Amino acid sequence: TRAAKLRTLYRIKALQGRTDVASADPNYRVRALRTPNDPYYGYQWHYPMISLPQAWDVATVAGSGTEVVVAVVDTGVMLDHPDLKDSFLRDAGGRVVGYDFIRSTTTSNDGDGIDANADDPGDESTPASSSWHGTHVAGTIGAGNNNGVGVAGVSWGARIMPVRVIGKGGGTSYD
Repeated sequence: TRAAKLRTLYRIKALQGRTDVASADPNYRVRALRTPNDPYYGYQWHYPMISLPQAWDVATVAGSGTEVVVAVVDTGVMLDHPDLKDSFLRDAGGRVVGYDFIRSTTTSNDGDGIDANADDPGDESTPASSSWHGTHVAGTIGAGNNNGVGVAGVSWGARIMPVRVIGKGGGTSYD
């Protein structure tokens, strides 16, 4: 109880004031930080730098009853990516909720203009030279955690809504 904790702290304070006591501190209970089992998590050196493992211990979306949706406004996302496929916001029919706002069929690089398909066909003429930037950003936010695949996302359960506005050669502010 709160009263018991306060009594303990008063006793520790009294012990700290004694000349025959070198040190007196609370005996805190500690536990290991939440660490995902994703094989490439160890390469995500920047997560400990921003205290992300400590944050995961305090707050995770999974199981909280609150759905967080993050729109990734970028090059689109590889919708069949194995570490992202379960992280997309989906409609009642199971289709990914997202949009491709690129009007020019040359820029879109997918053969059509504006449509509800935010899949990223690449932002260059050849897939090998494409950035796949939207997929990278979506992975940083919402890659599946603790699924034994790829990397760990910042969120443990946020849904990704891909919004495609950048294609081959960039994008326009109109799109």
